[in-house]
Amino acid sequence: MALIAETDPFAIQLRDEVWADPQPDGPREVYADYLLQQQDPLGEFISLQLARARLGEGVQPREQALLEPHGRRAAKPIELFLNTFTLDRGFVAAGTPRASMTPEIAAHRAWSTLEEFTLASWPHPLLDNPYLRARLLRATDEDYVAVSTHPRPLPFTALAGGERAGFSPADSMIEAFERDDVYAAVRTLELDGAYVEAHLQGPRPLFETRMIAQLDQLRLMFTRFVRAEELKVWKDRFLSTQLPRFGVSFPLAVRGTYVHLEIDRASDLVIEVEREVERSHVDDLLLAARALGEGRRVTLRDLRHPSEVATRQQKLIKGLGRWFPDVVTRTRGPRR
Repeated sequence: MALIAETDPFAIQLRDEVWADPQPDGPREVYADYLLQQQDPLGEFISLQLARARLGEGVQPREQALLEPHGRRAAKPIELFLNTFTLDRGFVAAGTPRASMTPEIAAHRAWSTLEEFTLASWPHPLLDNPYLRARLLRATDEDYVAVSTHPRPLPFTALAGGERAGFSPADSMIEAFERDDVYAAVRTLELDGAYVEAHLQGPRPLFETRMIAQLDQLRLMFTRFVRAEELKVWKDRFLSTQLPRFGVSFPLAVRGTYVHLEIDRASDLVIEVEREVERSHVDDLLLAARALGEGRRVTLRDLRHPSEVATRQQKLIKGLGRWFPDVVTRTRGPRR
């Protein structure tokens, strides 16, 4: 075993090429292959993550065994400046960067692989990094107010709150959409469902703002179960707008499985579940699916175990087959 990734000049060059072009798998595969040739276990770790991403599989024992000794190596040189982070395809893909970092780290090219940025506090030096390409920003309502004052356009195409939670945009944030270019790239919002319900009417209805008009996708996040009758109303509201896609996320029960239902303006209904839907909840989910997308083609995804959706969700698939003419299972989860 030879730990050469941090010192071998050619390995460093190949890693730099990944940072320069982080989207395709090709540069990552070349980097991993070279590390394997030099007997550096980091190469095997990257190769396993690349294979899992392609196949939509869960974490296998060998990858898990390599994660503890080599995971932080994969995140160098920014690992000490992340409160938490997740690796995907062998590099940092999601995390909470610390607001306190050296100027050299704040401007480093390694941040180019970051796809999901959770904002720890404001101000944050990383928002001025020219290599930052993160698509999703997660922040609190208060921090979004501060982000709205940023003097330059930001790269984020999606804005969200915490996990399983939408955010409630303040008036100043909505005005920033109207006035500035800071959010010009945004095409997806995950908003708090209760907030949206409360702001459909009034002097400036939410669906009539530029913030909503520029979107390709609006997701409403609820912390309570959403009844089929409510979903029918939301469907009618969506069809009265120009939004291309609309979705609703909610738990099937208290502390139960979260589901996400999404429709477009054509004929598709997407159902995403995070774990096996219990028999007692299948009927509730079927009623919700019919309310939002009856007659549409259904695509079903299991977010935690994409490749096992056909076996883990048998009861749900059987139920969907009774009500929908076309049910497709996806073995790979979406990248937001």
